[in-house]
Amino acid sequence: NFGDVLFPLIIAREISVRIPSAKIEFITPTGTSWSGMESIRLDQIQLASFDAILLGGGEIVHRYDSMLVDIYSRFGLRCMDQPTDLVFSWTKTNGPFKAWFAIGVPPLTPDAATAIFDAAHGLDFIGVRGSHSAQRISESTNHLSKVSTSPDLGWLFPRLLENHKADFTHPANGCPYIAVQSLGFSNLES
Repeated sequence: NFGDVLFPLIIAREISVRIPSAKIEFITPTGTSWSGMESIRLDQIQLASFDAILLGGGEIVHRYDSMLVDIYSRFGLRCMDQPTDLVFSWTKTNGPFKAWFAIGVPPLTPDAATAIFDAAHGLDFIGVRGSHSAQRISESTNHLSKVSTSPDLGWLFPRLLENHKADFTHPANGCPYIAVQSLGFSNLES
């Protein structure tokens, strides 16, 4: 997903603008580096020494580990046995501020609902990017009050375009319209 590759870069840039002295580390299930970002594999880092651990953007709060392992292996990458630990395992780390920002939550499996319940109580902030994600998180956490609905992190994209203001004219000249994006996957494990 193009956005999932850009989100860490955008968030790092936004944090660096606001906190110039911040040291930002990228953590992944593979330790793979890309787009000028060096990353550290999650199971090879001590997270308690960080001031904050942030996870943001994407339809990422799930437990589809076998699907992710298969995708990484197709790229010749060795990942952790459970790549979705990147979402869940650090949430009980003592010390740093911990948050999920603008996350998406697909329809839940029982494993994902349990993982969300266990993780949520260790987080300081949970921001979801839509009403369905908010409902799924809320139901999984027994209606935990720290869950907030926030805009998708994509709202930061126009800030990267120098000398280009976002065009907010109505795309259909004032007439009603519908925008549709479709991905034709017939099998979730594809």
